[in-house]
Amino acid sequence: MNCKNLSKQNGFALVTVLWAVGLIAVIALVILKTNMRDSLTLLYEQQDRQAKALAIGETQRMMANMIASEPVKFHKAISLQHQGFDIQHNIVITPESGRLDINRADARFIEVVLEQLGLPKTDARDISITIRQNNHPVYDLRQLSLSDDLLAELDNLITFYGQRTVKINAADNILKAASRRLLESEKVNFLDQTPLPDQGWTAGHYRLNQTLTFPDERIFHFRSIIRYRPGFEDPAQLLFHRQVYPY
Repeated sequence: MNCKNLSKQNGFALVTVLWAVGLIAVIALVILKTNMRDSLTLLYEQQDRQAKALAIGETQRMMANMIASEPVKFHKAISLQHQGFDIQHNIVITPESGRLDINRADARFIEVVLEQLGLPKTDARDISITIRQNNHPVYDLRQLSLSDDLLAELDNLITFYGQRTVKINAADNILKAASRRLLESEKVNFLDQTPLPDQGWTAGHYRLNQTLTFPDERIFHFRSIIRYRPGFEDPAQLLFHRQVYPY
């Protein structure tokens, strides 16, 4: 009888111990996950600060290059190295004059650009007319109610800081191809075909796109718009600088 009672007591003690061990394991797992989450949060916050600091630093450096009239290659991706940082930092500088100003361009030019991107002629015409009839300026492409795929393609072709005409020699290949759909009389009205200097800054607006990739594959995109006015007291002005998110 005593042996049976002792066996029951031992069994109960074993269950109690196992239950306690399991509870401790669960608590330890919760603490571990919390610590990992906190550590990841701290890491992300640090990366956010680093990315923002490097992006604004490069923007300021580019503005200094403008003022100093340093040579520049437009439309060319440049990889930057930062001592002490294991970060891939790529930049591209392009003139806004080579983009289509969505608020100033003629509806016909908008139409041929949309056709070049693959839209049916009827859809391209309807959208271009809708944009031109809009009583309010467009400051965000999402106002156009287009698909994300089309917005992503338009993002590099459209500007809010351009002119009625497009400096076609500063444009990318898609806009150049679209311009070939225009009649000769339309080209005279819609295109500025003056040659560009090989390397060098001229008065106007410039877009600086930056992509920073961290070792854990986190990616940050920044965009700056800089106005360059040589001869003014403040020749390089930062009009826009923001972290952007692809469509």
